[in-house]
Amino acid sequence: MGRVETNSGIVATKWLDNKGVCIASSFVGAEPSGNCKHWDSMLKKHIDVDRLLCIAECNKITGGVDLTSYGSAWPNPQKELLDFKSKIAIYLFSTSDATPRSRGRPLRDQDCCTPKRPKLAKPKPYDSVHYDGIQHWPEAVADKKQCRLCSAYARIQCSKCQISLCLVQKRNRFKIFHTQ
Repeated sequence: MGRVETNSGIVATKWLDNKGVCIASSFVGAEPSGNCKHWDSMLKKHIDVDRLLCIAECNKITGGVDLTSYGSAWPNPQKELLDFKSKIAIYLFSTSDATPRSRGRPLRDQDCCTPKRPKLAKPKPYDSVHYDGIQHWPEAVADKKQCRLCSAYARIQCSKCQISLCLVQKRNRFKIFHTQ
């Protein structure tokens, strides 16, 4: 039942209860033994069994706590970690914005986006150049630009003023722009 180390004076004892109980002590050994009552589940009654002195002392100190409740009396690091993680999760879910995001392209908010600056139009030429009637020729350009006098897009600009103007049968803005 017990083994005594001669070098260090430590008694290591194993007692078979419902499960094996191992105790090491330098205070008390396995001898003498005493009797105690033990519940026998097969007979469904208490029976007398021999109990070692070190087991009796251990039960006196711990209050007779068995192995299952003994484990719950001490802190469990895994349980504490699980409790800590669950507290963090509850906090994050309670403080987060719980609105579901919609699919597709996000709408433009006025708060998050900077407003677009309007494109600066080319300055109007001086009146002496604008109305002189010399060398103002319509020239075709590759890209469409907005007409200076209306909102239509034109591929014609003045060769001298470098301003886009409409030049179609219904709207001859080129002529209107260069005459007083």
